[in-house]
Amino acid sequence: MPPKGSNGKSAPPARFTIAVLLAAAGALSAAPPARSIFTLIVCPAGPERPRNSEGDIVKLRNGQLLLAYSEFIGSDGSDFGSARIGAKTSRDGGHTWSAPYVLMPNDGRMNVMSPSLLRLKSGRLAFSYTVKNSTSDDRVYVRISSDEARTWSAPVRVNAQTGYWGINNARLVQLRSGRILAPLWFVDDWNKSHHTKDLASYSDDEGKTWSLGGVVDI
Repeated sequence: MPPKGSNGKSAPPARFTIAVLLAAAGALSAAPPARSIFTLIVCPAGPERPRNSEGDIVKLRNGQLLLAYSEFIGSDGSDFGSARIGAKTSRDGGHTWSAPYVLMPNDGRMNVMSPSLLRLKSGRLAFSYTVKNSTSDDRVYVRISSDEARTWSAPVRVNAQTGYWGINNARLVQLRSGRILAPLWFVDDWNKSHHTKDLASYSDDEGKTWSLGGVVDI
């Protein structure tokens, strides 16, 4: 079920800002001094960017960190405002970051948001996100990159059913068997009911095709 502020709950505060907490000696970082822990505002909000939220980070083969996040554009920072997937990179373990660029443009009638990034066992990268057209049409897609996020495969929809579907950020996982899991939640129409149900969509061919597991209704 989506937490507050993620794909459909009550409207968020006026501004959201992406901050990161990184352990320099951890799995993501190798450049900074050993064991240092720091926080940093990476994507500050502003009048034309009222909300930068729902992010995920993956380490690239060249040592850089790739941050993907929901970048809301204009004055509406609600879950139904205009948004795309923005990105930044860091060459020094998260101490400094590049200028923002667009990882996924808004090709929905409302927005594109909630990215997940996952390094697959094959070495390729998986990237999931939602495309929202209305309160009864929200879709989840996955793309795969074989060249370290420079280009991506055509989007593959992980659920064929209609309705308001979502996946929150940083949610993709891969099992020891190689199966990829995408934990989803859904409701027919968000304006009519907020009672979401949950299930996992899974792929055994690195995201080319997807199947749905059983529904969990709490």
